[in-house]
Amino acid sequence: MTEFPLNHSIRRGWAKLQYLPTPDQLDFTVSNHHVCLITADGSPLTTHLAQSLTARGWTVVVLSFPESVISHGLSLPTGINHVMLSDMSEAHLQQQLKAMAENYGPVGAFIHLSPLETTATTAKAIVKQVFLLAKHLKKPLTEVTQPGRSSFITVSRLDGNLGMTGHPDVNPIDGGLLGLTKTLNLEWEKVFCRGLDISPHVSGERAAQSIMAELYDPNQLIVEVGYSAQGRTTLINEEYAINRTSINQPNHLHEDAVFLVSGGGRGITSQCVIKLARVFKCKFILLGRSAMDGEPDYAGGCSDENELKKRIIEHISAQGEKPTPVKVNKMLKSILHSREIQATISQIEQVGGRAEYISADITAGTVVQEKVAAVAAKFGKITGIIHGAGNLADKLIQHKTPDDFEAVYVPKIMGLQTLLGCVEPSQLHHLVLFSSAAGFYGNIGQSDYAIANEILNKFAHQLKHQHPQCHIVSFNWGAWDGGMVTPEVKEVLAQRNIDIIPLEVGTQMFVEELAFAGGEQVQVLVGGSLATRSGSLEPELRTHRIRRKLTLEDNPFLQDHMIGDHAVLPATCSAAWMANTCEQLYPAYKFFTSSNFKVLKGIVFDQTLADEYIVDVQEVSKSAENEVKLNVTVWSHNSKGKPQYHYSSQIQLLRQIPPSPTYPEFDATTDEYCLTLSPYQDGALFHGPTFQGVKRVLNMSPKKLTLECQMPAPRVQKYGLFPVQTFDPYTADTAYQAMLIWIRHFHQAPGLPLKCEKYEYFQQLPSGTMYYVSMEVVSISNTHLKANAILHDIHGQVYLQLLGAEGTLSKQLNPLFIPAQEREKNKLSSFWRKLLGYEHPVLYALFTALYQRFVGAVVLEDSQDFDEIKATPKLYLANHQVGIESLLFMFGVAALTDNPIHAVAKAEHRYSWISQMRHQLYSYPNSQDPELGLYFDRENPSSMMTVLAAIKKLITEQGRSVLVHVQGTCSLSCRQPVTSLSAVFIDLALELNLPIVPVKFVGGLPIEPLETRLEFPVGYTHQDYYLGKAIYPETLKSLDNAKRKALILELLNQVGGALETSFPHTPDLDFAHKVETWMQQAGVSEAVAVLYKVLEEISNPTDEIRTLLTGIREGNFQAATSPEQLWLKEFANWLTSN
Repeated sequence: MTEFPLNHSIRRGWAKLQYLPTPDQLDFTVSNHHVCLITADGSPLTTHLAQSLTARGWTVVVLSFPESVISHGLSLPTGINHVMLSDMSEAHLQQQLKAMAENYGPVGAFIHLSPLETTATTAKAIVKQVFLLAKHLKKPLTEVTQPGRSSFITVSRLDGNLGMTGHPDVNPIDGGLLGLTKTLNLEWEKVFCRGLDISPHVSGERAAQSIMAELYDPNQLIVEVGYSAQGRTTLINEEYAINRTSINQPNHLHEDAVFLVSGGGRGITSQCVIKLARVFKCKFILLGRSAMDGEPDYAGGCSDENELKKRIIEHISAQGEKPTPVKVNKMLKSILHSREIQATISQIEQVGGRAEYISADITAGTVVQEKVAAVAAKFGKITGIIHGAGNLADKLIQHKTPDDFEAVYVPKIMGLQTLLGCVEPSQLHHLVLFSSAAGFYGNIGQSDYAIANEILNKFAHQLKHQHPQCHIVSFNWGAWDGGMVTPEVKEVLAQRNIDIIPLEVGTQMFVEELAFAGGEQVQVLVGGSLATRSGSLEPELRTHRIRRKLTLEDNPFLQDHMIGDHAVLPATCSAAWMANTCEQLYPAYKFFTSSNFKVLKGIVFDQTLADEYIVDVQEVSKSAENEVKLNVTVWSHNSKGKPQYHYSSQIQLLRQIPPSPTYPEFDATTDEYCLTLSPYQDGALFHGPTFQGVKRVLNMSPKKLTLECQMPAPRVQKYGLFPVQTFDPYTADTAYQAMLIWIRHFHQAPGLPLKCEKYEYFQQLPSGTMYYVSMEVVSISNTHLKANAILHDIHGQVYLQLLGAEGTLSKQLNPLFIPAQEREKNKLSSFWRKLLGYEHPVLYALFTALYQRFVGAVVLEDSQDFDEIKATPKLYLANHQVGIESLLFMFGVAALTDNPIHAVAKAEHRYSWISQMRHQLYSYPNSQDPELGLYFDRENPSSMMTVLAAIKKLITEQGRSVLVHVQGTCSLSCRQPVTSLSAVFIDLALELNLPIVPVKFVGGLPIEPLETRLEFPVGYTHQDYYLGKAIYPETLKSLDNAKRKALILELLNQVGGALETSFPHTPDLDFAHKVETWMQQAGVSEAVAVLYKVLEEISNPTDEIRTLLTGIREGNFQAATSPEQLWLKEFANWLTSN
């Protein structure tokens, strides 16, 4: 493959769903003079939403589209005003809006509800009407005065995942509303804009609750939100790199490949095609609306545009006609376009490809198909489509017209349908859509363009779902140096610090994506956003009040921050809470400093936990140029109803963060004693896996300490209401951990953070990066440590620094500082000791170690719902990734729910290594196998009946739960859906009135299918266990058998995120190396090598485990005489002979 210039700063990313926590709630005044206008969707949602708004003090007006567009069936309660549209014309809409303002008041909030079912025609009509509504609502919405706020909200009903699943029932055209809303968010900075996509499976009542929660969300950093069985999500741009070392095989790029290209005669698309031809010698059928006429004689040999224009004027005059500017420019444009097309064809052929141009209106389906078929007869079967056609009609929304909408929409959307009508999709190897960053981010002046391109993105996901064998990519291009970016636009982009894609770089990235990428990333983002917020501020100083509810269930990371028996909110999380809140209120600004931070009374998750917590934000000073300063306090009401203050700080936000300084005193020397320290095991630190960033203590003295750190892979859902924004509280916590390690070493006491004079945040720490904490002692007393802690890279470049951080130290805290791993081990082992009723020297420790290595997070997608059935019998129906997950699910989830679990498996698993291990473990003197496995023989019909009888007995007599892998064989790919389910288990749940809990094992398999099934997660990474919302018998009883099965399979595939966006977790290469080395040294199987290495990892092994490991390494059990010692010897033999 031809060498390309690789040194550039243009970013490549892909659109990825990311979990969002429940939104906080902003207090704001609902104006008596303004109304909330909602469009009717023809379902009970309209009524539920109108009632909810009325209850919150809104005056509501419902606007209904004509019956031909949306079926009405509305039954509005008394007091809800109703306006009907008799047609979809702009004039009639404008007339009705004027009458509405006169009768009810100006619009202060607008909420559009898309109907659940639409056709392509009605969907387009609705999107266009909302586009026109936005045009005419611009004035009232942007003129709402403080302290209230105006809102523009659109609600689509795609799949609840912002169209990312590509479900066949999704109408991608509805997705255009998201593009519109994102553009208005940039054009109307004072209006709260939010695009929602709520799953069609969500009830009207639940949907109304979600909309109300979004209406009061203070977070202006996010614009689009999805609601589905996976919870609340948004889309992010996640960067990824192309592996250029080897071409994807097969990539179907060769001299026999034939591409049908719209818009390929000129512009950026033509340059991409030329580059593709240069590398792979493909053939191209170029389709465009420009005619490629023979050049008139008078234009021959003339390349100067002014001279050419002069000749055109002379030619028109010679014909006896008047050379008007319109006529002259039209003829000039025709000649130049024709030349560009001819130049494209010539360049393609010069580099070894072939090309032919077709002039046709892309929306004239039959004509285009006939012309394309004629060329395909010469070139061969069309194997790829590149859709690059497009128009611009850039204006602010208030100046847009219906014709603008059509001019932009038609070539993009109707054009795609025409192209797909020319080729049988099953024969395509490539489908490439030229979308735009305007669709992903929105762009000022391009509301119609954002709509069309966002629709293209949703079509791409749907087509990928329908044709997984085809490499489908929708390029969301940023601004190119050329193309539709004029010199004037280029100058504006440069002023906004927006990257412009050089022609050579963009075409390179285009070819690389087709040649090297595996096709998993459907929506690819090249470059960045096309617009930024101005950050304009009102002159008067304002205050904000935001409310938040805190629970352990909504914040799983808190289980990794337990002091004694209770979770405690980390100081860095409270600092991030205040900083993040300020950033969300001022989205054009970034957090820079937190000054005078104080822990007044920490939040403990015990009986003192308040019903809600209040964040008060008070503006101190602000400059539209660069800075906002705010005083922030977090407080609640105590049991007596009086204010209880928890945290306070002064936050500084800047438009532009200053360059990062260099820390000059970095001491990277290592001390042998310090390297032996294990702060997470020896009691210096109590922190669990989320916070365990300290890898090594490099050195320590009475005045200083240096840590080498690397944070674990981020788990966004585990962070709950405390996500990483600019401020990363989980990384920042290692600064306080440095202080605690120092206090433990020099004063043999634990410590807790109290205050910090200043946090300064300069740059985000890239995920997985090694960094260092340099802690300098400022002062020390018997009760307090004051220090500076600087987080920096190996060159001293600072990420974050804590200046004047103070902590308390007290030996009275010693009993509360229990290392997190010990706490988890205690919980797991105590459950099983109680259940089994005997001690065992290896079993509890081994299973706990396996659980801690291979299980990441256990996530409840509806914790409140699950709490109601937590300790009662349940039927867990799960997908199947790897062999060990059943054992660890039974061991860990049973302990977490305090309810034993039995697993159903095929008869051949009686002889698996897991069964052999269990047999060995339960052969320990005086122990007994609890027989948690239930085996059936698929060849013996009566075997299943026996198992079902056993299950019934376990459930009805012992209150046990049961795990069933609905697709009994392990999957080969993380994106493999569950497609089969035995009806006998549904019947069982109905007969015993059992809730069914869908379970998804996530993160243990690669994207590309494996050839063999795995016993352990790929690369010895961890899996996350997602427990979905329970499916109750009452829901299933109303459905027939086919619909019951379909519903369960659909919900099971939705749990834990869309399959299309699944990825494996980061492999543990170090552990993999240890396993492989031991397999070679000891000549044992993978399974027993893993068991041995896991036993070695146990931080505080019992004497028996030490004896076991020593005996295996040295082969020495000569002194074994007691039954227990003989068992250890036998178990060691098993671990070395398999």
